Amino acid sequence: MAQPPSFDYLDYLGNIQPSVPSDENGIPVSFPETLERPQLPPVALERIAEFEPELADVPVEYARDALAYMGLRVMGVAAKCKLRPPHLVAGQNEVNLIVTDVGLSCLPTHALVIHPPVDPFAPLPTGEPTWMNLPHSRDISIVPIHAAILAANCGRLPDRWPQSRPQPPPSKILFEGGEIANGYRVPLVPFCLPYPKAFQPLAQYMYNHHKDELLNSLVRMRVPLGVNASNYPPIYAESPAMRKSIPRKARLYHVAYQCVVQVGANLPLIHEQMQLVEGFWKNLVALAVSDDGLWEVLQLAWEALVLAMTWARGIRAQIARDHALRVLEAANEGRQVMEEDRSGRDMRFVADYMRAQMKEGSRY
Repeated sequence: MAQPPSFDYLDYLGNIQPSVPSDENGIPVSFPETLERPQLPPVALERIAEFEPELADVPVEYARDALAYMGLRVMGVAAKCKLRPPHLVAGQNEVNLIVTDVGLSCLPTHALVIHPPVDPFAPLPTGEPTWMNLPHSRDISIVPIHAAILAANCGRLPDRWPQSRPQPPPSKILFEGGEIANGYRVPLVPFCLPYPKAFQPLAQYMYNHHKDELLNSLVRMRVPLGVNASNYPPIYAESPAMRKSIPRKARLYHVAYQCVVQVGANLPLIHEQMQLVEGFWKNLVALAVSDDGLWEVLQLAWEALVLAMTWARGIRAQIARDHALRVLEAANEGRQVMEEDRSGRDMRFVADYMRAQMKEGSRY
């Protein structure tokens, strides 16, 4: 099925963010406050029916709900599947799926060959052409997937997918790690993404729609959400309904705080997380994923990281000023600065600064 020609997502992604100067760490000095959510093509029922014909006459919303329930049942399947061989030959259109649980049903229907867009300036590969010596070969990953789950969540997918009914490979019973494993053959689907490293949390969310798990995968926190303990604040309540009374600003401050204390106000580590979230956003745009809950988590993660970066820069500026004053005082007194306690002083600065910020956040 052809995609609507009115939206060129590659052109959109290439022009949405203006370039800004960087600091001494190579980190941009400013970031957009939010990640723009463009108008995206909707999920098409005919794409869902292509992989699940029994849903052909069901409204998209009901089909998505049915597949979400299916996703909860099969989301652990991939952990029990392995792909062989690991090296793919160009032109190969199937791969062996090794299943270590002989009683497993609802097997993955396809294997995605995930890769970034080809760099037009990259040198041409030499030797025998294979998947693995393409210009982007180091970034290739192969992921087993249930195509219907993708179709229920994505408004933009590759046009033509091969039919899939897992078939036994030449040797049906294979030995994997000393145990008997069933083997099946599933078709390969080239799957280009702007940021392949951010596909795993998206795929996991498509299967389970678990917001806490998604947020934890996008933002590294000292205490991740979803902790089942009575001594944690209400934001950790097991039931999402119990968190609705928590203002968004308070949640934002909490996530940013947990991020800063987890990385010790390390600017490059926070920036690394921001790059992951930005890549996750690019993948959403490329695949036209319009799930409101997912976009809510994405915006919270991004805004929390922007806030964490602001706080971390404030902390680092205070630490630098403190160190400069100590050096000046030591020079005036004719002594050397004692460096052995600098780490402890830095951590106290982090704690004091964050205590002040959270006091501000408690007003919301």
